[in-house]
Amino acid sequence: QPVFWVDVEVQNLSPQPQATAFELESALTLQLKNRNDGAQVQSFVALPDKLNSVKADQALKKPHIFEGKILWQALCEKYFGIFIRPAEPAALSQVTARREEAETLRGLLHFSSQEIASLSSRKYEFLVYAGPQYYKDLKAFGYGFEGVLSHGFFGIFKLWLLIALQWAYGVVRNYGWAIILITCAVKLLFTPLTHMSFESM
Repeated sequence: QPVFWVDVEVQNLSPQPQATAFELESALTLQLKNRNDGAQVQSFVALPDKLNSVKADQALKKPHIFEGKILWQALCEKYFGIFIRPAEPAALSQVTARREEAETLRGLLHFSSQEIASLSSRKYEFLVYAGPQYYKDLKAFGYGFEGVLSHGFFGIFKLWLLIALQWAYGVVRNYGWAIILITCAVKLLFTPLTHMSFESM
């Protein structure tokens, strides 16, 4: 799996205590080929009680700032994502997008200012996952990364279909037949509504 830890150590080499604030920025180059792509590329910011999202086309218009106990941040395309989880929660998250040589979505994690004693150091640790958005892999971290797959109005339906597809694949061991089974099941489920629609016509 494309998982690694990033350790950053800040040292105070001066004879006096120094206050320092630390920021970590991540970036994702956008491949916006049509208008709908700007809604599929988005950033997620996780707080203890809510998962916030900012679409790329929203971030291109203005920066979005979230304050509080920031547990993790992700920059996601349609199938892939970059997830960053600090060992200690950040105090602020900022999501921006810029039109430079290429359109770029940026996520910033800002940590509160802390005093470092003379000749002492402060370490910041980050878990980074950069790879495909497989539900089982994201859930295995135990940090709620899988929430990006079920976020939004239709998110829960997508998650149900994904779980059903995985179950069907476990039965027939072929994704082609699994898709056919799921399609038939959905057709059967909506048969009463289809019948009512034909009757009204």
